Amino acid sequence: VEVVGLEGVWGQVEGLVRRLGCPVMDARFNGCGQALSKAMPVEWRGYSAVDVVLQKMLLLSQMGAGCLQVENLTDEDRTSLFDLLREAQTDGDRNPSDAPKFLSNPQLQDFAKSLPIFRTRQETFTALNGPQEYYTCSQTSFAPPEDAPLLKYRQEDAGLLRSLGVEVLGESEVMARFVLPGLETMDNIKRRETLEHLRDNWGSLKSDNLVGRLRELKF
Repeated sequence: VEVVGLEGVWGQVEGLVRRLGCPVMDARFNGCGQALSKAMPVEWRGYSAVDVVLQKMLLLSQMGAGCLQVENLTDEDRTSLFDLLREAQTDGDRNPSDAPKFLSNPQLQDFAKSLPIFRTRQETFTALNGPQEYYTCSQTSFAPPEDAPLLKYRQEDAGLLRSLGVEVLGESEVMARFVLPGLETMDNIKRRETLEHLRDNWGSLKSDNLVGRLRELKF
């Protein structure tokens, strides 16, 4: 049980919160909130609203058929859940006393990473706990391959992604990890464009990893 004042991004996830069985109330009625909070399981007391939503989702997913299935979340649910986690992480950065427990509780963190709410560069959703490791990178002057395991980058999301173990790559690392391995199979035009980009931007791209990758290639 949790009391949620549906303000800001919370309003976007109202439907999901109701389906989870979380009582919804006007945030102005603090007295009711204090009374209802006493009905929470003892082990959940002191948890933020986001943490309780994750706890409810975790319990429902463990119960199986007939309960909320994570894979059935709508795109709107996925986007809103991600925004909730991001805002909670941002609030915790501003005020450590408000830090959500899902960032430090291993079970909750693993469950958060298992949710298919992380948007890729291809505008699909993925989880972070699968066999494929995902990264993210800021805008680069040379587009990585479409199938590169990269999450969509927004500066405001970087703090949450780092907190969940996602590495934020620079352009040099993107070139070394995702562009150069496919150089030998590129058509002549694409290969020439890639090599010209490396030559023209070598001052900012040069790194030990990139040099090592280039030495492994057959031109």
